[in-house]
Amino acid sequence: MKRILTVFLLAFSFFSIPLYAQVEKSDTIDIADTLRNEQNLKFHERFLYDMKRIGGGVIYVYSRPFKWQGNDWARFGGTVGTAALMAATIDEPVHEFFQDNQTQTLDETETFLFPFGKPGPTYLFTAGLYSIGLVANNEWIRDTGVIITVTLTTAGLVQTAAKTAIGRARPSTGVGAWEYKPFDNRPGYHSLPSGHIIMILSSAYVLGRRIDYLPAKIAMYGLAGAVGLSRMYSSAHFPSDLFLGSILTIACAEASIRYVEKGKEKQFSLRDDEPVRHEPPAIRWSLGPSFGGLSLTGRF
Repeated sequence: MKRILTVFLLAFSFFSIPLYAQVEKSDTIDIADTLRNEQNLKFHERFLYDMKRIGGGVIYVYSRPFKWQGNDWARFGGTVGTAALMAATIDEPVHEFFQDNQTQTLDETETFLFPFGKPGPTYLFTAGLYSIGLVANNEWIRDTGVIITVTLTTAGLVQTAAKTAIGRARPSTGVGAWEYKPFDNRPGYHSLPSGHIIMILSSAYVLGRRIDYLPAKIAMYGLAGAVGLSRMYSSAHFPSDLFLGSILTIACAEASIRYVEKGKEKQFSLRDDEPVRHEPPAIRWSLGPSFGGLSLTGRF
């Protein structure tokens, strides 16, 4: 029997984002000491096992900076420097461009895209995706749900703390790209980094990395790019806010993916000396029109 997972997407544009993430092959992850073979676990055992992976994943991601070496810190400095250069050169001109090109159609598009970057719909989607994998005992879907959850949690907590501590003014305040009021509780000073791009990119980037189907990748990244553009259009963020939010999210996602993959390498079957072989899932992806946009369908 075929089980069909459908994700509705609407892709408007492609938004290229730089990437760096640092991982080390020497790290060890002991997450399979008692639960050795996922396919043989009962429902509640699978759930508890995945909760353990999520907790361990959060610790793993937050421990990465302590493993950084000279080149990693150089890339970090380059990222911050790039954001500062964007603030000095393009942040305000881009804001003015969007303000000079407001239309009713774009207003409606922005309204449509707004929920895609909100925490509620994002976590609901992630919980639904994971639940499908848990009930169907599909390891690939469960792993994807775990990776997205770890990414959302780690990047989201950093964003929540940083936006208040940094206190950057949003474009809508009209005070420019260099106005900062740290620890100001007013929403108008919570611009950096962008929470919307973190929410949508956590799902879009992870799914794009794990689905080996080019049209799906373009749709995923296109949706995230469209949400980013809509946030600039609505005067909620400057380009540099989106840039740093994207870098943060992708770095957390790459570390989360590495964590889960290394966990697979540590798994053993009921015989301690016999490794479990994890074959790629036989999922056939297709992208086509459907009610409300485009439908990405995976059959397995």
